[in-house]
Amino acid sequence: MDYAFIVFLVCFVSGTLGNRRRAKRDVDEVTSGINQLVNQLNNVQQDTAAIKSALEELKTEVSASPSTVSQVSEVVNTVGSSLTKFTSGDAFNIVSGCLDLLSTVASTFGGPYGIAISAVISLVSSILSLFAGDGFDSATRKVIEEAFKTHRDQELRDSVNGARRTFNDVIAFLKGASKHGNVTEQELEVISKGVPLTKLSDTLGILESRINRGSTSTDAAEAERTVEFIFLYLQLATMRDTLITNFILILKQVPAADTYANAVSISLDANKESVRETIDFLHNMEAKNAVCGAYYYPIYHSEMTKSILSFAKFFGLPDPPRNTFGGVYRVQNRYWPTWYICKESYMGNHMFRGCSNVRSPSVQIRALENGYQKINLRGKNMYITKHAQGWAWGTADNDPGEQGYFVFVPLKSGYYMISTKKWPNYFVYMESSASGYIRSWNHNPGLQGHWRIL
Repeated sequence: MDYAFIVFLVCFVSGTLGNRRRAKRDVDEVTSGINQLVNQLNNVQQDTAAIKSALEELKTEVSASPSTVSQVSEVVNTVGSSLTKFTSGDAFNIVSGCLDLLSTVASTFGGPYGIAISAVISLVSSILSLFAGDGFDSATRKVIEEAFKTHRDQELRDSVNGARRTFNDVIAFLKGASKHGNVTEQELEVISKGVPLTKLSDTLGILESRINRGSTSTDAAEAERTVEFIFLYLQLATMRDTLITNFILILKQVPAADTYANAVSISLDANKESVRETIDFLHNMEAKNAVCGAYYYPIYHSEMTKSILSFAKFFGLPDPPRNTFGGVYRVQNRYWPTWYICKESYMGNHMFRGCSNVRSPSVQIRALENGYQKINLRGKNMYITKHAQGWAWGTADNDPGEQGYFVFVPLKSGYYMISTKKWPNYFVYMESSASGYIRSWNHNPGLQGHWRIL
């Protein structure tokens, strides 16, 4: 193998990753712009010391790293154009201004690798602190916190996309290197430096942390994002597995590296076990995972969840419990095991409730083309009303809509929690009144919302 050629490949891969946007404005012009902003802030009635400090930090950054001038100038321009929004005291303007700035940071810095990101985040945090008093209501803060969360999530997505591009370059490099055979120890050292396993593992660790938190979240948006991050995590874990496997093949060509090859093989097994542990909850769910489960199940409702299932099988995760049905069943309540779902007519409405000691199956459950389930009892399709803690009513319409597209989240206890496509984080339960009507509850309704399908 040509040693110089290997060095060239490694340098090419590294050089591609290190490429940065050229500066479009000189440092003096950006510094002048920051000084003008500071002067404007001096005339604002509120305490703007923290914002001015953050801007000064940006000025220091760009002076120390002139290559960041275009990035910093973009942020400075956004701060200037949004300054009236930040200082207006109007909640909608504040949110708009913060979103403008977050958008600029995301597009300008391209993820977590940009210089001065910490200064920009400090800047936005300082702006928000000005409005933390009575005029800054919780609803507005929630919107802004969601914007921050989305921004951080986008950084993570960008990191995975970068890792994917790196993987494509490096795997081609490894396959090319292995074809020549008879790798020397010197060449092996160069190849080892060209395999970014540490970078992949770092990103996997961040994703794993996000998954661990999101898997028990009761926030619908957070749970939905968690399923996406599981998909990205498994993609990246598979890339790492492929890189290590190809690296081991090269190590086997170097007699002196045999012990090293065995150690790397052990780490490969350990990595697979770690992945299995991280995603095990998907097929062994507890009630605390149900909101996340309502976005994962039914598995065949989206290409992403189908891909997650394929990846899960690759890492040795057992198949999930049954989560689709086709037939007539008794639907038994866990809290009151002698009570089952039935239906009654009341003032022209068809209401689903609990009945005791139902002897024969009467609830028809069948899968729809979109992967969700339809629940029918004596010609009426069940759906959840849009009222607070909605009621389970019946309709003669063949298509009950998303309020009647049901998700059966299988728990490892053998029971199911049932929600809808329309409101995945609201679960069907039987209320404790004498009539035992079937309703929906936000997040976990307890054992009254656990069902056995018989």
